Amino acid sequence: MDINELSKKYPHLQFIPASELNIKHIGKRLAYDLTVEDYYTFTTAEGLFVYDTMSVFVPMSKEAQKEAREKMLSINSAEGLGSVSFNLTNECLTGLFTLTSEKNNNRPLRPKSIEEIEKLHPGDIVTYNFKGKTITTTAGKIMFNSVLPDFFDFLDIEVTKKSVGKIFIAIAKHGTANDYAKTIDSMMKIGFRTATLYPRSFSIDMLEMPASIMKLKDELRKEKDILKQQEIIDKMTSLLKEHIKKNNKDLYQQIESGAAKGIGQLRQLLVCKGILSDPQGNILPAIASSIGEGYQPEEYFEASAAARAGLISTAKLTAYGGYTYRKMVYVMNNMEADIKNVDCGTRKMLKIKLTKDLYSRMQGRYVQEEFGKPIVPISEDMIGDVISLRSPIYCKSLKVCRTCYGDLMKQLKSKHIGLIAAQEVASLSEKIMKSRHTGGAVDITKPDIKKFLMENLPDRMESAVDKVCEQVDVDLVSKTRYTLIEIDKRLYQDPYKMSEEGDEIRLPVGYFNITLDNFEITSTIEQDVYIYTKDAEREEDDDFIRLTYTENSKLFRTEPVNLTPQQVAQRIDQYVGGKSPFTDPESLYTKFYKTYSTFGNWDSCHLETIIGHILRWKHNPKIPARVKYPYEFELHSIKKLPGLMSYPLGIAYENMNASIARGMVEDRAPESSIEKVLFGEPLSDIAIEQIEKRGPRLNPGQMKRKR
Repeated sequence: MDINELSKKYPHLQFIPASELNIKHIGKRLAYDLTVEDYYTFTTAEGLFVYDTMSVFVPMSKEAQKEAREKMLSINSAEGLGSVSFNLTNECLTGLFTLTSEKNNNRPLRPKSIEEIEKLHPGDIVTYNFKGKTITTTAGKIMFNSVLPDFFDFLDIEVTKKSVGKIFIAIAKHGTANDYAKTIDSMMKIGFRTATLYPRSFSIDMLEMPASIMKLKDELRKEKDILKQQEIIDKMTSLLKEHIKKNNKDLYQQIESGAAKGIGQLRQLLVCKGILSDPQGNILPAIASSIGEGYQPEEYFEASAAARAGLISTAKLTAYGGYTYRKMVYVMNNMEADIKNVDCGTRKMLKIKLTKDLYSRMQGRYVQEEFGKPIVPISEDMIGDVISLRSPIYCKSLKVCRTCYGDLMKQLKSKHIGLIAAQEVASLSEKIMKSRHTGGAVDITKPDIKKFLMENLPDRMESAVDKVCEQVDVDLVSKTRYTLIEIDKRLYQDPYKMSEEGDEIRLPVGYFNITLDNFEITSTIEQDVYIYTKDAEREEDDDFIRLTYTENSKLFRTEPVNLTPQQVAQRIDQYVGGKSPFTDPESLYTKFYKTYSTFGNWDSCHLETIIGHILRWKHNPKIPARVKYPYEFELHSIKKLPGLMSYPLGIAYENMNASIARGMVEDRAPESSIEKVLFGEPLSDIAIEQIEKRGPRLNPGQMKRKR
């Protein structure tokens, strides 16, 4: 049915061919970006779908077209150095795993070409001359390796989501954009082809649970302690994985390839629902029944409450993540980098213990023991030590230098590092929405107090810590004759006030000092800590509480925690505003890192960029503390920060009255990107250069006088 027939049949609707749209623009010819927003869809009696839409045509300059083209064709993402912007679908991953994991027991065949290999079963054993070397392997592995660039050696692996990611990173680092695009396209083709030719399917009744798992289910029903319940669930999960590996290869391949959501969801379906959490984050009783076998009425009630937690996160709590992201964009948008500035010459470095995870987030960064000492690249042999990292937190240049930011600056090809940092760290809505896939089930981890104590100590001190204290269940017990715990009461203000009930002091976060004989430890535990006072000698003044213990005394305990996505989003406000206790920029970094590191693999420099910007100079909040000497910082509410940094930015945000009042008595700060948009000023350096060549724009009054 063409457009004329549609117009006659539905005279109340207006159909306009895109070719007849009259778009006029004064000046040079530009491209146009068409944005279509669907409002609702309905069908006619004949089954014709009709969309009620609004079309908006936006002119795109040559600079905008160039930027869009470069970003759409970019193989690297802003997440971290070497990170890539492409992931394979689950169906394709299933196909690649099937292609490389199958293995038959045939005598080796001798195909002469890839075309002959493609006709074989992926598991057929073949002897083949590959890149000048004669190898005996499976046909599927030959096919997979044939699509990799020439600089790859033969990979004798079962391809999973993780290994594909490593391959993409290697191609982005050592190959060209054409290598990357060609490899992805070829992987997709062979992955989908294999998944289509050798599909995987199973039925629940194909998996009968062994007696060992059923025995653990009975133990779970009787157990009341939540940590012991989690231990039983972990054992059942491990046994289930082994059982599937032996009895259902198709299902096992789905899980191992990374295409499925993991063994945890399968455990809920076949073994037990497990430990649950309600929408408020409260831990509910463990359910020993599985979804497949059905629930008792009480179990169904608890499971339903937990399942609704995920739906509520999707429907309501994404607002928390979205609003947090918006606030951070306004706070961070005038933080920029200067790629021409090699070294700012700062005298302050970020003192932090380098862990394996932090090392993976600090690729391309630099270490300097102290001012005047050599600047060296971060390396793997530094893991476990406390390093002095050159960091945006202490960069004394207003626009961050290359040494403090690291090599990621070259990959980003953008000076707007503040906006990128807000996007990578504070964009939580997508992560919050993913919580619905767990059905309310949570994994409870037993607190590792010794690990908490080692957070600020090099690994070589671990044996010394073992000599002075030990963990018994969830308690830390002293092994020395003299132990002193010193609590700074000034740290604990609203909404993180300490409280005391019976023989315990409850600290919302465990920031205090411990002295065991002559061994001093600074505790930075980011969860509730209950300090025992019954067996301690107590001294107290206006600022400090000091508790002295003898040998074998219980010092404090921690409990398992379950942070809801809502609480995670709300913590950004508390951290930025300085409402959560901390002692210095290093401890503030640790707070952010421990809370948000589970929400993505972002590079550490993004988090450091945020912290370096929110720590404002004590004497003038327009200026970040890092550019002034001596270093004196203060924190402000995330809602007030935009207006404090620049009054037009506060007007653009939501501090209209306060920002106008400040603007009447203060000079305007350097314009941020949002302010430029607000006042119609160009953003790109190219456009600014063109305007400077043309000269200043005349207003109508000036034009008349010129005539």
